[in-house]
Amino acid sequence: MGQENSYILVDNYLYVNRRISLITLYLLLFFKAKPFEYFEQPTKFNVINASKLPVIRAIRVFKFVWLFQIQKKVEKKSTFLDIHCYGHCALLLAEKECKVFDLQKEMVYTIYPPSRSESYIRKKLEQVKMAGELMVGPKYISANIKERIVVEEYINAYRLNYSVCDSTDLFPLLKKMVAVRGQREVNLLEYLKDRRATITSLLNEKIMCDISSEENMLVIEEFKDQISTCIQQIYKGESVYLCLSHGDLWHGNLLKDQTRIRVIDWNTLDVRNCYYDFFFMSFVAAKKENIFVHLTSENSVLLLDRINQHFLLMQSNLSDVIEPLYRNKTDANLQRYIFYLEFIELKLQLIKKGHINYINGLLNWIERFTSFEKNVGAILFSNVHDEGNMAK
Repeated sequence: MGQENSYILVDNYLYVNRRISLITLYLLLFFKAKPFEYFEQPTKFNVINASKLPVIRAIRVFKFVWLFQIQKKVEKKSTFLDIHCYGHCALLLAEKECKVFDLQKEMVYTIYPPSRSESYIRKKLEQVKMAGELMVGPKYISANIKERIVVEEYINAYRLNYSVCDSTDLFPLLKKMVAVRGQREVNLLEYLKDRRATITSLLNEKIMCDISSEENMLVIEEFKDQISTCIQQIYKGESVYLCLSHGDLWHGNLLKDQTRIRVIDWNTLDVRNCYYDFFFMSFVAAKKENIFVHLTSENSVLLLDRINQHFLLMQSNLSDVIEPLYRNKTDANLQRYIFYLEFIELKLQLIKKGHINYINGLLNWIERFTSFEKNVGAILFSNVHDEGNMAK
């Protein structure tokens, strides 16, 4: 790995190797830092924002390089990061993991902290290799388990923007996820039982008690129970098909070059319901379009219609890789409810791993989901839940 490299915090959580010249930094960031949305943020001037030329990028990169120069001059007040890996930029992540970007060689070094066991790093290594199998993730380059370092390809491509109405370009990607290692059929009620037990166990973790109030825990517990009651009473004898799922397919993890869509950040790769990523993308797109800001009955129903239309298209897209019996019985509402449970479980797992700031995000999403379901008059919040309480 060579000598120690010192990285200085410049802005937006991005560190820069203090040995890099200003001209080299400017050129690398302008041409080789396409995934970093920071350099695409609109300015205060509409004329500049409307320009088809990369004026915004030129301005943002210039400002960043200027800030880098200032931080170097006031070193005593600056924040540094000392790493053995050589690169041009670095990010310090929430779990104290560090990513170092060699923009010239197009490589990313993920450096795990000493607190992470070798088994944890091996699991992460398997996720990287599995992503490479799909031919859409970064290529695996090398790893050093003892040094806690995994090296993979750096993909220099712009982020992909999609909407609730226009996500069909992503269907081939989702189909690959379903098909790459086949599907596993499980009984719905057994799967529901496992999800409920896992969520309850995660809510009882000490970290949850430390960072969240009893009131917040109750919100999560009640939402889980509402979903479970509905599924138990309405859907019986159904199956769930499990497959590989990315788990975090938001705009920042989707990159598009001239020929294809690429996906980064496979830390949440796991086995889930085959429609999980579809619903995740749909709700994240709705949030980005500010649909949840003023969520009325009218736009909730419109959102549901848009999601269901795309669900049917997605279902058709999976027709040759999902068993016909399951395909014909698939219910959009059921798949949405399963998504809610898996989403809660994933967020709680991330909180347990150290992402304590995710608790507020989870509560906000539960509030959005609850308002959405009430507005569309879903069975989830109708007399079924009342009957379930009476049955108890």
